[in-house]
Amino acid sequence: MISSRQIKFINSLKSNKYRIKYNCFLAEGDNVINEFIKSKFIVREVFAIDVSKINCNYTESLSLKELKKITSFKNPANSLAVIEKKNIDFDIDKILNSKISLFLDDITDPGNFGTIIRTADWFGFSNIYTSKKSCDFYNPKVIQSSMGSASRVVVHKINLFDVLNEIKNKNIKCYGATVNGCSIKKFIADEQFALIFGNESHGINKQILEILDKNISVPSHNSSVESLNVSVAFGIILSEIR
Repeated sequence: MISSRQIKFINSLKSNKYRIKYNCFLAEGDNVINEFIKSKFIVREVFAIDVSKINCNYTESLSLKELKKITSFKNPANSLAVIEKKNIDFDIDKILNSKISLFLDDITDPGNFGTIIRTADWFGFSNIYTSKKSCDFYNPKVIQSSMGSASRVVVHKINLFDVLNEIKNKNIKCYGATVNGCSIKKFIADEQFALIFGNESHGINKQILEILDKNISVPSHNSSVESLNVSVAFGIILSEIR
């Protein structure tokens, strides 16, 4: 049985304010939680209706009625976990030593962000760099939509403009995904480069656009469609460059 104190604490973690205060976040669903258990994250507490589906021996049993009091979703999964956040130290050498680096400029939709993390993981990327205004990595919807990939992909919040300028000074090309760029089908990349994806509504910020070496895009076959969802474009472009 879950206590009223635990319910209050877990519900507080739905807010970024309290995720920062307590240095914890929530994960829901058996597969997602089991991925975090296998990872280097510290899993503090696990609650489940069917504890046999969770790969740890400290899972507390609870009822569906109790789970509904703490879930972040309309249709709760079998389980919920409280996990400690990891301290992420930004090291620009990781970018300087990578052939391809991925940057997100003000991605604000948690579903898109989680899907991007999952897609990056699929294509073998273990680091993503985001602007300060991008969605919180530890948002429950980001964790859920990443489907466990958030346990493996490290997300660094940075001053995007400053970091891009710094890597450009090291002769790393910076390419932006835009609606009117060079077709990804015809794109010939340098041996080492950075890829920048912009906000769902207004794309890449003007300040960032001005320092990019080239814009690339997914060619459209229907002029009536204004743009692609950023997470869809992200997947197509990564598939092409890989």
